[in-house]
Amino acid sequence: MVAFLIAGPGYLDGSDIVETVSASIAFGEKGYKILYFTPEGNQEETVNHVDKKADVNEIRDFSVEAARVIRGPSQKIANLRADTFKALFIPGGAAVTKVFSNFDESKSKFTVNENIAKIIKEFHDIKKPILAIDNAPLLLAKVLGKDNNLKVTLGSNIDKDYEKVLEESGTRHQNREHTDVCVDEDNSVFTSPAYAGRNPGVHEVHAGIKKLLDTVLDSGVMGAKRSSGAAGEKKMTQEERLAEMKRKAVEDYEKQKAKNAAKEQK
Repeated sequence: MVAFLIAGPGYLDGSDIVETVSASIAFGEKGYKILYFTPEGNQEETVNHVDKKADVNEIRDFSVEAARVIRGPSQKIANLRADTFKALFIPGGAAVTKVFSNFDESKSKFTVNENIAKIIKEFHDIKKPILAIDNAPLLLAKVLGKDNNLKVTLGSNIDKDYEKVLEESGTRHQNREHTDVCVDEDNSVFTSPAYAGRNPGVHEVHAGIKKLLDTVLDSGVMGAKRSSGAAGEKKMTQEERLAEMKRKAVEDYEKQKAKNAAKEQK
């Protein structure tokens, strides 16, 4: 099971939809169940994604808005426990800079939401992999950078304000294109640019996220690699299939025998 940190749909006021959906597909194809976690409360502002203007009069609940994307209820971030999950995934978007932190207000002097910082530290402390894309590595730099010689990517054309955050936190930056991955084995941190790349197409963002997950699985930090398919079922050997067929045949025979006995008693 994998934990996703999201906050409403939309890269200008919440979590990027393409990145969230692409990651959901990638993990689902590998057989992993996902639980989505959102903050409690309402968005401070909602942005029109056509004219990019804020509508301060529109009030939207984080969990209600997230349900538009995940097609169901989300969990409370305060209830997230790292030891319950195989990995943590954080997509990019304004959720990173407006909700999970106050970066947009304070730039390099920003702080990370207490619950978000706690979650990141918990996953890091027990060496569970953390996957962060787009601008989400900013959170990791702020929380983990100073003490862990962290290494991340924010693309090949990094924003100057982002660059300053990395420098001040002691985080090393690696230039990567949108379909590439930066691996920090020592910290079990895996990052990829996604929309922080140079104007990638939707298919390129999706391809980059799939590559990110494959890289994590190949590293072995999530345990045995899951088989493909939504159910993630284990492939059976010929002997196991024959044994299963025999078991099913005996089970069907006993059921039919019991039905016949019941009829005779009537």
